[in-house]
Amino acid sequence: MTINEKYINKILPYLDNDIETEKINGLISYKFACPFCHIYSDSEDSRKNKCASLVPIQGSYDYKFICMRSRSNECRRIYGGRSFHNFLAMYNPELFRKYKKELATLQA
Repeated sequence: MTINEKYINKILPYLDNDIETEKINGLISYKFACPFCHIYSDSEDSRKNKCASLVPIQGSYDYKFICMRSRSNECRRIYGGRSFHNFLAMYNPELFRKYKKELATLQA
C-alpha cells in the first residue's frame, strides 16, 4: 500500500457514508459527494450527488481530486483538478500534517 492509498483510506470516513469505487488505471477510484460545494446545492438530492472523485493518475501511484460540479473555489477544475496532496491540505489540515511528516520520513 502506498502512502497516498493509506491516507485516502484515512480520509474516506470523513467524506461520505456511501462511497462508490471503480478500477481505473489499475488502481481504485473513489466517487463521493463533494465536501466543498455540496452546501451550494438547492436540493437534498443534489447535495448527495456523487460528483467528486479521487482518481488515480496513469503511470503513477498518485491521485487527483476532481469535482464535476465545480461550484466552489476549492473544487474548481482548474488545470484538470487538484493533486491529492493539495486536496488533503484543504480538506483536513491535521491529517495533512501527519501525511507530510510521514512523507518526509519516507524520503529521508
